[in-house]
Amino acid sequence: MSTFFLLLIFFVVALAIRAILNWSYLKQSDKCIKIYEDFYRKKISSIEYIIPTLQELSQKAGIPFDEATTPIKVPSSSDPDLYRIIQYQSSCLDQVRLRDPFVMDSVHSTMLRIRSVFQSRFHETFSPIYWIQVIVFAPQKLLLYFDIPATSIISKLFQLIYWIFTPIAIFYRDTLTSYLLEFLGKL
Repeated sequence: MSTFFLLLIFFVVALAIRAILNWSYLKQSDKCIKIYEDFYRKKISSIEYIIPTLQELSQKAGIPFDEATTPIKVPSSSDPDLYRIIQYQSSCLDQVRLRDPFVMDSVHSTMLRIRSVFQSRFHETFSPIYWIQVIVFAPQKLLLYFDIPATSIISKLFQLIYWIFTPIAIFYRDTLTSYLLEFLGKL
């Protein structure tokens, strides 16, 4: 098989995997939005079972749920019969069971943003510009996976080395292959 054919197969498989994953996340977010809207309209009483899914989708989309402050009654430390009000701040998703309108609106808008991320990633998968950017900026994409920012010196250095050695490797691949086979034969 030729190198081009193997690369073509690789990109088709990568495209299919990326499309299937993002389509799956998109459908999960659609289902969560539907369930949450039913909860919002008081058609169902609990959404406990979708909260782990929402947390996972939030993490995969890179969109955190907003923080919310809610007043909570707690027993007083000096007299257990008295209560005091404290401000409790946590993720809106943690407070969603309270049916606070502010929290519910914030959660719903965050869910819609998460859905739009997966929708755009799904459509982006079929864009030739996206795949050209992946090929041209492959080292940066790989280093981003390891939480090394694209603006770091390491990322820029790897990108420069990639841009220099990739054309050389493409033009002299037969010579490089013969040198590599000769070297491996000596081992």
